[in-house]
Amino acid sequence: MELIKKNLFLVISVVVMIILSVIASVIIRSYHKDIDKYAEQVKNIVEAEKSFVTSPYALTTDNVLQVEKNYEGTVAKFREMIDKLNERYPSPEVNSDMTPLKFKLYLRQVCIKMENLLRGEDVALPDSLKWFSFDRYMQPDVLPNNEEIKSILNQLEIIQELIYIISQSEVKSLDRFSRSDDINLTERKLYGFMPFTLSLSGNVNSIRRFMNLIPEARYFYMVRNLDLEASEPRMNDAPDVKRNKLTPKHERLLYSAETIVKVDFVVDYFEFQDKE
Repeated sequence: MELIKKNLFLVISVVVMIILSVIASVIIRSYHKDIDKYAEQVKNIVEAEKSFVTSPYALTTDNVLQVEKNYEGTVAKFREMIDKLNERYPSPEVNSDMTPLKFKLYLRQVCIKMENLLRGEDVALPDSLKWFSFDRYMQPDVLPNNEEIKSILNQLEIIQELIYIISQSEVKSLDRFSRSDDINLTERKLYGFMPFTLSLSGNVNSIRRFMNLIPEARYFYMVRNLDLEASEPRMNDAPDVKRNKLTPKHERLLYSAETIVKVDFVVDYFEFQDKE
């Protein structure tokens, strides 16, 4: 005991050193775990980089050149497609060199011509549609400016072709017709479009004929939406009709060819543009 008292400082120093050694050992072991973890992460990164560099899709000079070549080929094919569409469906060509008074006279003549075309094919037309939504320009105090004249003449040409399709479809009546308030195309990156809303009444065959004539038109039209109303029950509501068991009854719309229907259409006119 006397010996410990004489060497107390030494004993305390030894104890402290032991404690510090234990703490250092714990810390070093913890660091080793972190080092192992980070080393594994570095190894994974190196392997991923190596895999990327040796990949057939790596950004090597050859691959970059191939991508550029593919891009140029895609652009060329796209432009070829646009050229073919514009060749098949050209944009209207109109003579916009008209005074406002001459334009109003021409507009009246074209509207009368379209009305006579429909009536000549026994397509009924309500009096409210005889100006085909150009009523405003029939007012004596409305004189369009030169820009309006050009845009309206384009729109009028597009409408004439649409009315011709209707006249050839054997529908019973054109019940509604309206054009966009904007007399210019709505521009998108690759195309411009103009919507028209119309309602047709006729039998199922005549409506089918109208839709089949759309792709054959001079200009590019596309039916964006339609809403059909029938004057008689669907064929698949009849008890004697054989039904396809694979198709739920409520999902099928089957009508006889002579069923009278009224169909609301939204038809878009398109022009395609080659923009970089």
